[in-house]
Amino acid sequence: MAQREDFGGSRPATPPASPGAPAVSDQVKDQAKDLAQQAKDAAGQAKDQVKDLASQAKDQTVEMAHQATDQVTQLVDQQKKQAAERLGG
Repeated sequence: MAQREDFGGSRPATPPASPGAPAVSDQVKDQAKDLAQQAKDAAGQAKDQVKDLASQAKDQTVEMAHQATDQVTQLVDQQKKQAAERLGG
């Protein structure tokens, strides 16, 4: 790797602190923390909603399966009766 030459004009990594700079920096940090918390809360709410919707879908699927089973059972029973009548019984 090539080394960078220092021509004496390089600046320090962080700018010198001015009297108002820490307050702005703290304010920005606080805003970032607030936004991060809001994002975390929103993600948690979204996760809960997805769980609720998945649970509802599962419940509806189970209910539809029960209804379909009942309908098939009724149809088979009707066909059994019809077959018994045709056979004379």
